[in-house]
Amino acid sequence: MKDKEIIINEDTFVMCGEPSPNLTIEKANQIFDEIETEKDIAALFSVVHNKAWWIEDEEYDFEEGTEEYKKAVERTDKWFALSDKLRNMIFDILKSEGIEIPDKGQIVVLEPFMRRNGFIDGNGWWIKE
Repeated sequence: MKDKEIIINEDTFVMCGEPSPNLTIEKANQIFDEIETEKDIAALFSVVHNKAWWIEDEEYDFEEGTEEYKKAVERTDKWFALSDKLRNMIFDILKSEGIEIPDKGQIVVLEPFMRRNGFIDGNGWWIKE
């Protein structure tokens, strides 16, 4: 097998470990209930979104239909459900500002919101500036 050169865009961030490894879904939901500001929403969304995608990868470690697989899917679903709630809060803010939310390519409205609250899109991972 020939070695292939891997080219990584300078705007890409590689996540080398689980984001916020000590954060549980229960604690994340508690933090959600205590949100007071737009910055709070962006900060929690960045962590929850990153963690949801990180955890989702665990599903591939197990054969479909096994108990381990079912537990991994259940865990992933909980993180994505919270991520969706946060994203919808962001969209509600943007709609109140007269911004139309597209059905596809929502990053075009999500990215400016996150940027104004201190986060950049690292090509799939939200990174604090």
